[in-house]
Formats: sequence, C-alpha cells, structure tokens
Amino acid sequence: MTGGAQRLGLGTVQWGMPYGITNRSGMATPETVVKLLARARQTGVGLLDTAWTYGDAERVLGEQGALANGFSIVTKTRPLKGLDLSPAESAKLVEEAFHDSLARLRGWAAYGLLVHHADDLLGPSGDALWVLMQKLRSQGLVEKIGCSLYDPQQFFLLEQRYALELVQLPYNIYDQRYVTSGMAARTRSSGVEVHVRSAFLQGILLSEPARLPPHFAGVREHHAALWAQHEASGLSPLQAALGFCLACPDIDKVIVGCEQPEQWEGILEAAQATVSPESLRSLGRFAIHDEAVINPSRWK
Repeated sequence: MTGGAQRLGLGTVQWGMPYGITNRSGMATPETVVKLLARARQTGVGLLDTAWTYGDAERVLGEQGALANGFSIVTKTRPLKGLDLSPAESAKLVEEAFHDSLARLRGWAAYGLLVHHADDLLGPSGDALWVLMQKLRSQGLVEKIGCSLYDPQQFFLLEQRYALELVQLPYNIYDQRYVTSGMAARTRSSGVEVHVRSAFLQGILLSEPARLPPHFAGVREHHAALWAQHEASGLSPLQAALGFCLACPDIDKVIVGCEQPEQWEGILEAAQATVSPESLRSLGRFAIHDEAVINPSRWK
C-alpha cells in the first residue's frame, strides 16, 4: 500500500451525533475531538469530511478551529428529499444552507462541496443545483464540487450531465463495486478526485463472526471465512480492511471515522503496516453483491 496516513481523511459524523451499527461509545466528546485533531496534524492527515446533516459536527469543527489550523474540509449540501420546491427555490435553500455551514465552520471557504444525495442532482432541480455549485466555486467559496454517491451507476448517469471534480462513495472488502463496475478506470481517465468511505462497513468488517448483528446472519459463514483468511495471512481485520482500500491506486483519500483516540491510533498504525500484495489480492474473492448486506440504508 502507498501513502499511509497521508491518504486518510477523518470522517466527523460521530463528532456530531451517535452513528454506526457497531458504535458502543456514542458521540465523541469535545475533549476527544481535540486529541483526534492534534494526532491527525502530527501524522499528516489533513482532510476532514463533514456534512450539513451531521448534527453538531460542523459546529464542533468550527469551535476547534479546524480551518484555521490548516485542515481541508469537505462538506455536503442540505438534502432536498421530501421538499416540494421549484428548482430555483431548491438552489436558494441549498445556497443558504452552505453559507450556514461556513458560518458553523468559522471559515470563508471549504475544500470540497458534495451534493449529499445523487438523486438531488439527477432530479428536476439538478441543473439549478449544478449552476449554484459552479457559482460558489467561481466565488472562491469552494475549490472542488461534486457528489456523494451510493453506487457507481449514479456516477455513470451524472457524468453524462455534469463535470464532476470530486466524488465520494463506499468501498470495502465486501463492496468492491467502485472497481468492478469500471468506475475506477473512468475516474482515473477523467481526473476525478475520489474519496471512499465505509472502509470498515460501519465496523462490520472488524466484528468477530459470532458478534455480528442479527441482520447479517445470512453471511456469518462468509464472514468467518474472511476472518480465517486474515489469520492465514497474519493480518488483523483492521490491517486487512484498511490495506484493501489503500492498495487501490485510483483512490485519493480513504475516509475513516472514529470516536475514541484508541481507535484512531489503531487506524494510524494499520495505515503504516506493510501488507503483501498477495494477501490483499486474496481478499477480492470476498466481494458480496447483496445490497441488503453492503448498503447500510437497507439494514434492519
């Protein structure tokens, strides 16, 4: 793997709200956030990922002076689902929410702005939203614009309409669609910056087979086989899950979330571990194609 900790980004959803099916410690305290950010600076991790919908996360980052301390921040637009608005009204609402985000972040500009749900860009307000995003970029309020995706098919639809500069989508040992769909090759050829999330599938990939939530009973044997592969390769589940993502050269940043300093130290250590390419290639056979397993929005 290449890049180590410098290719990581810190996700902040756990800093603004309790999040994650395997999260047992709840939301990170302000004191913990201070420690996490300080360690990130020490190790060269310079990107933070947040969103308008992440509870108090933007406010917490602003209070900690994240932008003033040199971090690059990617945030996301206010979602439009369920709102009966014209395209012009939608764009106005999103613009106001973005300025609110900057106010909470206590900064004048963000590195990236992603439409939080691809359906907002694919829907009737898409063109108006994209014009707004371009305006914000031309004003110097954001450097790169793009979209947060749930699957590669959304990317292939969007790229026909918009010149995406930055995308974020899930990628992990079980969800390998970014590569298998051909999207990785496409983003490489078009120069789109790619951030991947869900490297640990909300902690499922780090959970012992016997401790999987009931929803995953159908893949318990598959999960046990993955853990047996880790043991045979001499890898911890964390080293394998993170190494699998970092080994993909078409990924610019791997966004990881944590709510405790001990978790962050483990991630940083795993990012620097030397993992044989053969061990990582062997993980390709563990891909799962059932969205009920790999898509958290489908979890019960």
